[in-house]
Amino acid sequence: MTKKAFAWLGMTLLALAVAGYAITMSFAPELRPSFVRALFAERPVSAFVHFMGGAIALVAGAFQLNTRLRTRFIEAHRWLGRLYLLAVVTGGVAALALALQSFGGLIAHVGFGLLAACWMGSTLNAYRHIRQGNLSTHRNWMIHSYALTLAAVTLRIYLP
Repeated sequence: MTKKAFAWLGMTLLALAVAGYAITMSFAPELRPSFVRALFAERPVSAFVHFMGGAIALVAGAFQLNTRLRTRFIEAHRWLGRLYLLAVVTGGVAALALALQSFGGLIAHVGFGLLAACWMGSTLNAYRHIRQGNLSTHRNWMIHSYALTLAAVTLRIYLP
């Protein structure tokens, strides 16, 4: 296995684990830790949309970054890209609503709000560039977008 394939596999497994966590938190209320319980109690729609949008973006984005899959199945890549875009926009709008009540005070509110805005902005910019036919700029912006999507993974590594 090449170093690039090993890195993609590691990233994908971490993304799948965090997506699984988000889905579990969305559909198994009895397993939610207290802060997630509070989030769902205060803003149930925003929490659900953010968790599900994030989970879909984590999974879809990981497979979008695989060069072999992307080039072999270009039509699937396009449809998965549309799904990723929808997931980021819906998850990002919900994240903006949730940022106002994040734990950690003003710094956390601003940080999570900026993360949501940058997440959506980079994704929409990537979409704009692919619509203009600028493939390399699209690819660069999508890498930025997915790096912001992976903030969910790095936060889960950092929190414990």
